[in-house]
Amino acid sequence: MALQRENGILNVHIPSHVPLTPENTDVAYARAWEVLPKCYPTFGVKVFTCFSWLLDPQLKQFLKPTSNLVAFQDKYHRFAMKSGGTDVYSFLFKKPVEKNEDLCEDTSLQRAVKAHYLSGKYIYAQGGYFFPEEI
Repeated sequence: MALQRENGILNVHIPSHVPLTPENTDVAYARAWEVLPKCYPTFGVKVFTCFSWLLDPQLKQFLKPTSNLVAFQDKYHRFAMKSGGTDVYSFLFKKPVEKNEDLCEDTSLQRAVKAHYLSGKYIYAQGGYFFPEEI
């Protein structure tokens, strides 16, 4: 058994102002793994987790295999979770809209996701985890 109920997890936050490059994420993961035991020696973290629309495998339909987002997704062992399919509005489009037709199209990802939503599909938040030795 890899995890037990009493094991700690470290939930990953993805800041919007830092490029999501593999180099940036790997440095952040390694730094967190180094600092956490010093600050919280009894916490017993065993795994990194993330819960985000960024983990939806449908995004690979719109992205190049070499994209930073695909590399981010591939780090995680993903699992389904309850999701309303609306997280993408505040993070990718940055502002609420009343109709999907009004979503902005400033980037190729925005254009692709907008078309996805206009076709009646959604991007759902997914859960994911990876172990420190996978950094």
